[in-house]
Amino acid sequence: MVAVTPRREDSMLIIDPSGTITQTKIKGKVSLDKLQRLVGGYIEIVRLPGRNIAIVNEDGIGLGMAINPIASQTIGVPVVGTVVILPASALP
Repeated sequence: MVAVTPRREDSMLIIDPSGTITQTKIKGKVSLDKLQRLVGGYIEIVRLPGRNIAIVNEDGIGLGMAINPIASQTIGVPVVGTVVILPASALP
């Protein structure tokens, strides 16, 4: 597993399948609506070691989303589509 994690407690990483990683500051709690917009549909939460979680598209494979190699290495299982990594404390 590769350690790709937010550098700060008040930020999240958005990893798209092309390999682009964007770190974004979190202001308060991150809404379900925002997470669904980021991953393109219903969310699934994947627990990561430590304090972080990954948010993936629950039906990404069925929707034909592209494999996300960086997120797959980080999580340790194949995942597709845009993935969000953030502290579990950022969820409502």
